[in-house]
Amino acid sequence: MIWIKREHLLGDTEYVCSECGYKADKPYEVCPNCNDEAEGVKDDPAWVEEVIFMDFLD
Repeated sequence: MIWIKREHLLGDTEYVCSECGYKADKPYEVCPNCNDEAEGVKDDPAWVEEVIFMDFLD
């Protein structure tokens, strides 16, 4: 399992379990939901999409 790090432009950073989709505030060694061991963290810059969307609204 890998934690997917999602940084948000106007919000907190969240970590999503690649196996079960559990959202956490930090990357744990073991997912609290599915008990799968973490092998690392991968960045998913969600804030890029947020900037594009905000630019679209202007």
